[in-house]
Amino acid sequence: MINADKAIRDLPQVARAQPTRLGNVLRAYEDATRREHVETLVLNVYDQMTPGAQSRHNESRNRLDLYCSTVFVLLLLAAITWARLGWNHAGWAAAMSVALLGLAWLMYRAAIASARGYGLILVRIAQEFPGT
Repeated sequence: MINADKAIRDLPQVARAQPTRLGNVLRAYEDATRREHVETLVLNVYDQMTPGAQSRHNESRNRLDLYCSTVFVLLLLAAITWARLGWNHAGWAAAMSVALLGLAWLMYRAAIASARGYGLILVRIAQEFPGT
């Protein structure tokens, strides 16, 4: 029940759906801010935010960026593994690729969880600065 509820909350309006789960999570929180231009929300109010709020925003955004970047790095490493080891060492290449793909999947799940945290921060910022 909890997972089903979380999956429903992660979905934006049908017209604004994204092709990935991560995109849908971010879009759902953007919609929850009730702002037309969420892209500039933080830029417009960053100087008015408390240092603690600035720090929480920066840490959350950096964490999301880190997880997303790590997914692509792990996928690239899986491809390089096959290119380097090739069919001569297919067993090792397969084992390493499976491990790297598993890690990429874990990082993607971490990115989704991090997107939820970042989304909550965006909603909070929108609530604290309603006129901007």
